[in-house]
Amino acid sequence: MLLNSGTVDCADNRNDAVQLIGRYLYRRFRTHKLVAGNDPRLAAMPWREAGVLPRFGTAENSDSAALSYARVAVAETGAIVTYTGRSNSARNTLLPEDHLVLVNREDLVVSLEAAWQRIREDIRDHGRPRGIQFIAGPSSTADVEGKLVMGAHGPRHWHVILVGEIPAGALEEAHALVAKP
Repeated sequence: MLLNSGTVDCADNRNDAVQLIGRYLYRRFRTHKLVAGNDPRLAAMPWREAGVLPRFGTAENSDSAALSYARVAVAETGAIVTYTGRSNSARNTLLPEDHLVLVNREDLVVSLEAAWQRIREDIRDHGRPRGIQFIAGPSSTADVEGKLVMGAHGPRHWHVILVGEIPAGALEEAHALVAKP
């Protein structure tokens, strides 16, 4: 995630995650407002404790930041996987200047193969989502004159918050992947 120009925070629990979201929003925009998908996991967050004011729904042009809940995070690539549909509009991941993503640490997998396995299980158990997004960082392009431009086709900033304890063995497996030639 860091190699892909994203930023990461770690929270022990949902209360800490909301505090981190509040600090991020205030640091970036001097506000505690954001748009969040209609995901029940987001609605159940303890927003009032941190003074964060989410509006649940679909991002509009005036929204500076949006929050999504990832289904999977992939240690191998630094990507997260979101499903789009009624609970998470694709506009929320593409339109605002900043995209914040919550990831439960138990949803951190080592490889893309493990992520696809999780996706196949979800499709088998719950049906196909409207869309599946693999997001590995903020939007960027160097199409014009070879100059890197952030936010050309989506958010300029991407911030991931891992919530909970790291699964046993995940760090060792990630280090082993990085060490491979």
